Amino acid sequence: MKKTSSLGMVVGVCLLCCAIGTSQTTQGPTILKGSNSTQVVNVQQSGTGFGLKASTSSTGPVSAVFGQASGTSGFNNGVWGRTFSPAGVAVRGEGMASTGSSTGVAGFSDISPNGIGVYGHATINGTGVLGQIDSLDNDGIGVFGRAGGSCCGIPGVFEQDATFSGGFNVILVGQYLDANKNIQPAFRVDPSGAYAGRFQASPDPFGDDLFVGTTSNFLSHVFRVDRSGAVFADGGFHTGGADFAEAFSVKGTKSGYSAGDYW
Repeated sequence: MKKTSSLGMVVGVCLLCCAIGTSQTTQGPTILKGSNSTQVVNVQQSGTGFGLKASTSSTGPVSAVFGQASGTSGFNNGVWGRTFSPAGVAVRGEGMASTGSSTGVAGFSDISPNGIGVYGHATINGTGVLGQIDSLDNDGIGVFGRAGGSCCGIPGVFEQDATFSGGFNVILVGQYLDANKNIQPAFRVDPSGAYAGRFQASPDPFGDDLFVGTTSNFLSHVFRVDRSGAVFADGGFHTGGADFAEAFSVKGTKSGYSAGDYW
């Protein structure tokens, strides 16, 4: 039997490793198929790096990672992200372009008339969708809704499902954090009306009225205040029973007036 020297064995192993490494880095596309109930490919990373990293230098409309759920029924997902850390993020997108308007995460619904581009869901408590901006120039926007150039979309809709008995009927709440980080109410909208500490209106570029009150079918005006401050009301003015006079400032000191005075 022909003997192989130790040097020959080392050289042979090195050549084999180099061949394996070359085949792994230069081989063409690989298709992996399976029908098990867990996963086809399982990548586990116990260090601090990525478990799986894909990149592409293409300038075309392609993706480094593409996930597709081809089933036409059932709750299937093209991409599923999961995190168990209280500070973790299951799916993260970053727009890194220094110019233009690159997007971190984008959702599209291009075919289904009832499709949803981006969906957020909080089952018990928490927040379904959170938009936050840490702007240093007072110009950032946390959440922005826009209707496209073609006809008749709605930039934003808030709908409260109160079909069950005792359902919560508040539709929209505005609040802010004061200097002590305490939540302060700004306004509330529910089916009976809108409530706030003060309402303010200013003329728009089209010269429209400041305030308008309409009939229930919105076909005719019953009350309005035009841009000059003139008030028009179909039903007249009634000062009894609503402390209407207190809404107006008076000349001189308050002590010079008593209840029921008029001018």
